[in-house]
Amino acid sequence: MREPPYLTYSRYLKHRHGCAVHRVAVDAGFSCPNRAGGRAGAGCSYCDADGSRAPCVTGTLEEQVREGISFYRRTHGDGEFILYFQAYSNTNAPVDTLRRIYDDGLALHAFRGLNVATRPDCLDEQKADLLASYTERGLEVWAELGLQSADDATLARIGRGHTAADFDRAFAILRSRQVKIAVHLIFGLPGEGRTEILRTMDVLARLRPDGVKIHNLHVPKGTIMAREYEKGELQVPSGRQHLEYVIAAIERLPPETVVMRLTCDTPVERLAAPRDFWPKPRFLSTLEKEMRACPVCGGMLHRIVYLFRGRGQNVPIKDPDIFRIVEKIGDHFLNNVSNRFIRKALVIIELQQAEWDRLENLTAKSEYYKQQGFLFAELYEMVLAAAHFIHEARIKMLPNIRGMLAQGSTDQDRVLRDMAAQNFGVNLEILSDLINELYLKTTNIDRASHEKKRPVYERIPELKDLGRLLVKE
Repeated sequence: MREPPYLTYSRYLKHRHGCAVHRVAVDAGFSCPNRAGGRAGAGCSYCDADGSRAPCVTGTLEEQVREGISFYRRTHGDGEFILYFQAYSNTNAPVDTLRRIYDDGLALHAFRGLNVATRPDCLDEQKADLLASYTERGLEVWAELGLQSADDATLARIGRGHTAADFDRAFAILRSRQVKIAVHLIFGLPGEGRTEILRTMDVLARLRPDGVKIHNLHVPKGTIMAREYEKGELQVPSGRQHLEYVIAAIERLPPETVVMRLTCDTPVERLAAPRDFWPKPRFLSTLEKEMRACPVCGGMLHRIVYLFRGRGQNVPIKDPDIFRIVEKIGDHFLNNVSNRFIRKALVIIELQQAEWDRLENLTAKSEYYKQQGFLFAELYEMVLAAAHFIHEARIKMLPNIRGMLAQGSTDQDRVLRDMAAQNFGVNLEILSDLINELYLKTTNIDRASHEKKRPVYERIPELKDLGRLLVKE
């Protein structure tokens, strides 16, 4: 079966984890800060009493996890799982409570990842630190942020209770900690057409989110928006209109952004409008057909294929010395270069999101690569990403590292914080030496593997800058 000309979530997960991976959605009992009186109160104008909770999710957390895993094994066979806190705002509690709930859920299975859906105004640095701490356990961590629109007038119109600036702040907090971010959007909100939707997409394209979830406007029964619809005060986009919005939106996204959703799945018994929206299979098949016929979107498919194939031989490297060096790099990076004292200062480093992803793969995914092996091209790209990080850190962090770490720190942490600042320069140079060691070892294997062909590193011109990036000026 052909892949669509955008990066689907299932394809991303299979490439990332080497197998099929499914999300187990749970309701942990959180409420929403935008609902006065908790779940029973009114919130956003389109949100009904069930919020974002899947109707099939019931029972204790343990029962939900057990039933979710059982369902996927019955319907899809073998695979791995991600724990997905989906219902309402899943950071709407004190940090200690969140830690207990997340830990309780993760203890129920050997999950590959943790996904947490929440709102921009329900996230602070302490909660983001908690989410980031799970990456140190080897989990892939995503935060799903509900934006819906980047227009403050629209956000006020639908009663979201936050602004676009709140979203920007939450996005920056998560990005500085390398937590993956998926942004939720609704197309066709009151007062918004193609111009307003694409203005939001342009904002997102500049931010380069890791993923997006796009929803067609759906109006559940019993909501404020349902009453507006019944009075004729708003129109709901048709399947054809939503298709055109989606095509234009995907054209603006970076090819590495994962498209996690494109339509809503509100049960028909809860839905006031639209009642004649295209079935999901028809929508997705029509979308793929029209995108393949579009020169711009067709080009995206080639860029996505490139992301997965890399630039070189597809024979994986499984050399013990490579794994040993990579483990040393990961341990040193997480404990000395990106520990809890320094991590918040990394926001000043300007790397492309693809480079952050490669750096994460190099420093936090050694167990996965022990099983799958490295491709020469992807390993060189990880080396380049690490070298760019080191170069940027020397220029932008090192001169003022003490002042950067002092902001927002407590006296209780002062001694450890000062040690982290004092040793940061030395630790950067240790990281540089390890990256150089990895590069030299890889090139040796590369040459030995291509005795009659050009080695892969000679086909990657960017590697000519490696020495400049790694050597301290």
